[in-house]
Order: sequence, then structure tokens, then C-alpha cells
Amino acid sequence: MRGFCLVMLLATAACAGTPTPPTDATPDAIDATSVDTSASDAATLDASMDDRADPSDAAVADTSASDAADNPWRLEPRLPAAWQEIGATAHNGELWVAGGFEGFRIVDSVRVFDPRTGAWRDGPRLPTARHHVSLVSAGDDLYSLGGELGTSFTPDATCYVLRRGEAAWRPIAPMPEARGAMAAGFIDGSIYVAGGVGPRSTLVAPVYRYEPGADRWSVRAEIPTVREHLASFVYAGRLFVLGGRRLTLDSVTNVVEAYDPSADRWQTLAPMPTARGGFAASVWGDTAIANGGELESEALVTADALDLRTMSWRRAPSTRVPHHGHGSVGLDGRIYVIGGGVRPILAATNIVESLAVP
Repeated sequence: MRGFCLVMLLATAACAGTPTPPTDATPDAIDATSVDTSASDAATLDASMDDRADPSDAAVADTSASDAADNPWRLEPRLPAAWQEIGATAHNGELWVAGGFEGFRIVDSVRVFDPRTGAWRDGPRLPTARHHVSLVSAGDDLYSLGGELGTSFTPDATCYVLRRGEAAWRPIAPMPEARGAMAAGFIDGSIYVAGGVGPRSTLVAPVYRYEPGADRWSVRAEIPTVREHLASFVYAGRLFVLGGRRLTLDSVTNVVEAYDPSADRWQTLAPMPTARGGFAASVWGDTAIANGGELESEALVTADALDLRTMSWRRAPSTRVPHHGHGSVGLDGRIYVIGGGVRPILAATNIVESLAVP
């Protein structure tokens, strides 16, 4: 289903007019050239796609002065390219983003944002281009786990580590089975993977545990609600897994479950106010924010906040533009929302926003 949608989108995009180049990466305003949504030669998947934008999509990108003044989401320096279906995490005080689609091109790109300087820089490229990959920070080391390959969206089991101070990724033991569009987190010295898409477009249930010291994977308890394109964060020694879908855009869910590695057991929690798939979530302090997502007819601007002390949900401020297939990272008192698509399937943007966590 997902591969079919991409093929149809590429065929449609091939009929579009020639787009104009995007504006520079300054975060001063959102205008019609902020979003990359079409290309005249999409079928070739050429490398120039990530530098193009669709100037016709003013309805998505237009923000009035009053809206800009009232919206608490702050515009940050833009990504160097329009980018979606990425992996993202906070690592050593910076934001790291990897893999995904830059425009219509599947990439091995890694880019790093330093909030102290407000600058993006290139990081060591992944060994192979992939999308729907998971990035996990584990102490001084950064891990790239699984993901999907090509326009066939084929799940992959290969994993890599980037050691602090090194300039290249090293292979580690592959996962027991290929997996993409999954949840992942680092807890008490181990990495845990839950949900996602497995071989032959199947939904996978077992949790995988990776022990970095032993370079070894093991199989743990099954997730109660199997789904992919879900979001996750780690809090108080548990992996929280939110929402997701069952391989189609019309199957999104609002279910929330938490995995306790010490007991190898799942707990069902209060559902999100909004059913979401293809979205992201992150935590800072005692607050988690689930944001964006993808439905059949639209990408979402809405956000929901979870008070982790009371486990109660409330509506959070909506982002300035829609995001799906994006990254969300908590760092230095702010929640960052990075890139993604502004419409269902592929419609990448380079916009980055952040919200101060109260």
C-alpha cells in the first residue's frame, strides 16, 4: 500500500510545472517557497530534487503577522534541504537527523543542529541510503537501527553505531528480523525496539533488546497493539509508545502503551486525544508532546501534551505548518519539530519549529 502510494505520487509529480528554488535557511518567516511539494522530473529521482519547492502551496505556508505573533512555536534555522521520513534524536547536546527523503530522493544524509550557534552542519553519512530509520543516543554513542530501503519500502535489519570522536559508522549485529517505521529508546544500558513493519509488509509484535557491550539482540514481550508509524519517548525507565497505524492511512489509532524492561511487561495508559499515525513525540522534564501526523486527506498541525506526573492529556498549541514523517526532539527546555511533509505521502518541508516547555 505504501509503495503503491509513492509510485502514484511520483507519476503525478512528473506532470507538475518546474518549481522555483527555495529561500535561504533563515527562520524569519514562512512563505510559499518553504515547502517542497512537487517536481517536474520526479520519475528520475535525481539529486536536484531536494533543492526545489512548489510555489503554488501558499495555503499551507501562509501565516499572517497576527498569527505569527500569537503562535508560541518559534521558527528555527531551516534544514539545508526539504526532508521527511527521517530519524531524529538529541545526542551530546545537539539535534541529529538521518536518512529519509530529501525531496523525492532517498538519502544517506546526516545533519546536525547546534542550538547554541543556530547552525546546521553535515555529519558522517549513513553507510547506505534509507528512510523510516530509528536513531538512538546511548551515552557517547549514536545508533542507526533498521529502516526501509528503496521505493519498495523494504524493511531492513542492518544497524550501525557512530562512536564519539569517530568519522564513520560501524556495523553492529543486525536485528533478529528486518524492521522499519518503529519505536526505539535507550534504557539502563540497553536499546529497545517496538512495533514497526517487518518483512512482506507485516506488522511485528516482539520487542527487541540490544546490549551494546555484548553486541547481542534478544527477543522480549510482545507489544499489545501491533502497529507501525508510531511515536515513542523514554521516561522514568519505560518506553512509551503512542498511536500509529496498521499499514494504511485510514487506520490510525490513539492507543498509548508503556513498556517496563525490568519486568518485561506492557501497561495500557490513557489514550491520546487525537488518533495519529506518521507523527512524532518527545519529552522534556515531566511533559511529553505528540505532534503532527498524517491522515488520508491531510497532515496535522495539532499537538497534544501529556503531564507525566498525572498521566493526563491536554491540547497543546498547534504548530505553524503541518508535519508528518518528521522528527521531534526535546532539548534544553524546548521541543523541536524538524522537517517532515505538509501533505499526505510526500510533500517535504525544510521548516523547523520549537516550543518552550512550561
